[in-house]
Amino acid sequence: GSMYTTDAGTVWQSASPGVTYLEDVIYANNEFVAISNTAVSGSQYAIAHSSDGQTWQNDISLQQASWQSIAYGDGTYVAVNSSAENRAAYSTDNMSTWTYVTMPGNGSWQSVRYGNGKFVAVAKNDPYMAWSEDGATWTAVNNGIAWYSITFDDGYLDTYEIASRYLIENNIPFTIFAITDFIKNNKKGYMDESMLRELSKNDLVTIGSHSV
Repeated sequence: GSMYTTDAGTVWQSASPGVTYLEDVIYANNEFVAISNTAVSGSQYAIAHSSDGQTWQNDISLQQASWQSIAYGDGTYVAVNSSAENRAAYSTDNMSTWTYVTMPGNGSWQSVRYGNGKFVAVAKNDPYMAWSEDGATWTAVNNGIAWYSITFDDGYLDTYEIASRYLIENNIPFTIFAITDFIKNNKKGYMDESMLRELSKNDLVTIGSHSV
């Protein structure tokens, strides 16, 4: 799988996690955690983790295929799955053991995030959304909208001034994929580094790179 790391968002270096089909990456519990659809042994699928983003271990695994996303909150890791029978798993012992649970309905679960004391997962079909306080018991929220995830490209200023404030006030997780060169050089109409750092401190917000 392709992976790149950076210290300040300006210079990126390639890294080799040792697995392919990477679907999601988070920073939690003082390390980076990436979820993969790579079968490492039979029906075991890899989770790669790293303290520095450069040197990776893939000695953690999940059963079943089609893992799409992972989140961490309040001492618990939660992963969601798009097609297997048990479409979520959670771990309370730093990913040493996993408990597999059935999600509501037959949703193809695409993303999960943690914020304001809850895990929120979204799917591309009915029931579209579900939430859980512990990763074990899930409640469906069927609002008739097919959610994948909320993302913003480039790092426009109105994302900071308007969209982010509304989403945070309503406890809705989202991701910003910023163009690092625009941020670094204070390009007009885009966020600056202080705005991006402010947002990154909020559990509802994930920051990624759209391009350099």
